[in-house]
Amino acid sequence: MEDKNYSNMMAEEIARRLESDTWSLQTADGVLRRRKSHARFTLLTSLSTAAVAAAAIAVLFLFALKTETTAPNYNRFIAQQLMGTANYVQGKTQKIPQTVAPIHEVILQDNIDSIIDETLAMR
Repeated sequence: MEDKNYSNMMAEEIARRLESDTWSLQTADGVLRRRKSHARFTLLTSLSTAAVAAAAIAVLFLFALKTETTAPNYNRFIAQQLMGTANYVQGKTQKIPQTVAPIHEVILQDNIDSIIDETLAMR
């Protein structure tokens, strides 16, 4: 059996590859190809994560956080204040207070001019 000197063979192969331009270009091409694919992967991952986050936020705002009501939130506060005031005034002027439902309906309308007109008509 022949005794092969692997360390000499390895040294010769390393020397051959160091001197070879083809091997250097192949190695550089492989490194650049891997970097490019890694950069693409990173870009696609970050873009898809951003798209999923944007979609989640859009769904959250469109469906989960239904803040739109039939009347603005401040109308409820104004209606309570006016109803309390109307009850107080009507209690002082009349022994049997009238219902305050028409006042409540007037307050919950969005048009300010119609509120003023209807309030003046109620006097």
